[in-house]
Amino acid sequence: MTRDIEKALRRYAQELGLIPPFDTAIFAQKLSDRSGYTIQIAPRAADGTTIYGACAPNGVRFIIYYCENAGYVQRQRIIWHELAHIALGHVTPTSQHLERFVPTPAQEKAAEAWAQAMTALAGGRMGASLHKARGGFGQLLQALEA
Repeated sequence: MTRDIEKALRRYAQELGLIPPFDTAIFAQKLSDRSGYTIQIAPRAADGTTIYGACAPNGVRFIIYYCENAGYVQRQRIIWHELAHIALGHVTPTSQHLERFVPTPAQEKAAEAWAQAMTALAGGRMGASLHKARGGFGQLLQALEA
């Protein structure tokens, strides 16, 4: 199945006009161009009660918040995870994500699989890390092929 995921994600990236290596900001801009909705990525200081990451739609755009105190790799995973909720259609600009929308366990697994796989693809090392992934790839592949 990992080969199917790799092919699906490479195809998805190509459809957006992306060739590895690329980063979350470039991907977010391409996804924004495709969807017509602005995607803003913004840091938030951890205050002990702050969640690590969130995708907050406000009707016309998405704001992805991430914990600015996290290390670089963890910040990238957080951002990829939140971008997955947008790319896979789990959240729309008019969703009440933070108040009423709670991703299902399957959506969370798919978003985590996306984060892991896109971190690898964006860095140009897809095959090396996909075999280490844990769960979620079935839901991810299903969403990508929809």
